[in-house]
Amino acid sequence: MAARRMPRAFTILELLVVIGIIGILIAISLVVGNAVSSGSKQRITLDTIRVLDASLDAYVKAKGSIPDPWVQDPRTGQTSKIVPIADARNMSDTDSAVSPQGNQLLNSVGLYIAQVQEVSEAKAALANISGRFSKRFATKVGATDLDLPTVFDGWGRPIRYVHPAFQGVWAGDRTAPSGAATAAATMVDATQFPALAGAPKGKTWVPTLLRRNHVKAGASPVQAQDFPDSDGGRCTGGRPYFYSAGDDGDPSTTGDNVYSTSPDLPPAS
Repeated sequence: MAARRMPRAFTILELLVVIGIIGILIAISLVVGNAVSSGSKQRITLDTIRVLDASLDAYVKAKGSIPDPWVQDPRTGQTSKIVPIADARNMSDTDSAVSPQGNQLLNSVGLYIAQVQEVSEAKAALANISGRFSKRFATKVGATDLDLPTVFDGWGRPIRYVHPAFQGVWAGDRTAPSGAATAAATMVDATQFPALAGAPKGKTWVPTLLRRNHVKAGASPVQAQDFPDSDGGRCTGGRPYFYSAGDDGDPSTTGDNVYSTSPDLPPAS
């Protein structure tokens, strides 16, 4: 009777080779998975921005002009106040709940949505945005929160809206000293912004100080004024545009920003 042969075990070298191959396959799958996820978020964001563009087109067609760069404060009892619809940082208010502590960005797309609701065609276009990306978002403006329906990108951040009245880098102090929150701020008035000359008379601007840098100041310790506020873009053809700060959440690194209409961007710093 022939002797039974015992099955040969793997050598340590063979096990190491197999483990190495498995590790490579896992790494590849993670890279591909992250790329697919990022690409999916970018596509979702672009599709959402296109819906916002459609709402703007509907508004312009109905009104014969682009929206004003301001909106009456939508909060109850605030009829004497108007809010600038600017992709900019509110330098008038501080909120200890904001990280980093200090001034926060205006909810430009939320203000835009509040403004164009009066045009039924624009409102109907906005209804095409998925409920996954449309929810309320609150920022402090003045003494109380301004809580608005807002459209978010694929990364969970509010999409931004740039009006020609507040385009470019109109408060671009790249070396604002730490602690000087208003050093690079610009007063909201018709002197600085001629497009605001047609604002309703007898109204009060809230907030009164804004900043639209597009680069980090590099000051230490880190404070709100050390962060880029926007892409610094200028509208093409006098038409407002929408954009997302992309995967990194930094609007100044425009390489991964998502646009449906390309603006005129400042030179890379």
